[in-house]
Amino acid sequence: ILNVSQPSVSKVLHHAEDQLGYQLFERIKGKLIPTQEAHVLFNEVSKVNSSIEQLRRLSENLGNKKRGNIRIVSTPALSLQILPIAMAEFLKSNPDIIFDVETLHYNESVSALTEQRADVGLVFEPMERPGIRTQVLGHGEFVCLAPKDYPLPQQESLNLSDLADCNVIRLNTKGPLGRLFNTRLGAFSTELNVIATVETYSVARSMAELGMGIAIIDELTAKAGAQHPDTKLYKLTPSLDYTVGAISLESVPLSLTVKAFLETLEKVIQQHTNGKQD
Repeated sequence: ILNVSQPSVSKVLHHAEDQLGYQLFERIKGKLIPTQEAHVLFNEVSKVNSSIEQLRRLSENLGNKKRGNIRIVSTPALSLQILPIAMAEFLKSNPDIIFDVETLHYNESVSALTEQRADVGLVFEPMERPGIRTQVLGHGEFVCLAPKDYPLPQQESLNLSDLADCNVIRLNTKGPLGRLFNTRLGAFSTELNVIATVETYSVARSMAELGMGIAIIDELTAKAGAQHPDTKLYKLTPSLDYTVGAISLESVPLSLTVKAFLETLEKVIQQHTNGKQD
């Protein structure tokens, strides 16, 4: 595979071992078996190789920036409707802009910013992190999306006690909204009959649309499918609010174009939520 001869490989190995002062491999029945020292070194070398690869991507991405480009990483739920609406609105007055959109979860979004392959990230419940700038774009709240024929109280809002005997679809705790709801659930005395936990919010919505149960999700995802004829939207009482924010690198100033787009995005988010602001 390396296009080198076996004697050449053996010579390099012997030279490396001579310089280190210990064996990297044991020669057993014609085979090379890594020593414990080799395994330890391999783990550290893997970290170095990963850092070099990250540096390579960073250097390439720094050279690939184009004037008029807006590179965005977005959590999947926000990329389904809110982000495309904001992009379409922004293009009306900025027709020469080119968007580069990547759908990622929070930790992956931070990596994309660090590698300079994105200008800004769109996330739920942005967390404080060293070197990361956070801008609040709006607020939303959890809602219940239920099949229309589900036996529920004839009212516009539900509390968790109303759902005690229902099949419930909820977000798992891998994502920020799932962790936020789990905190609320921990203070709730009645146990919910959870039939499924999901990481992707649109999956929970689809399950509710199929009549499987009541999905407790963010209002942006729920409203994206609110036109479905077989579901009904309920508010959750007392309300449980979340934050929608933009994250970016503190060390990299945002361009005027990106700042202008974030203003458009903020307006769109507030139009599609209850308009709660700080």
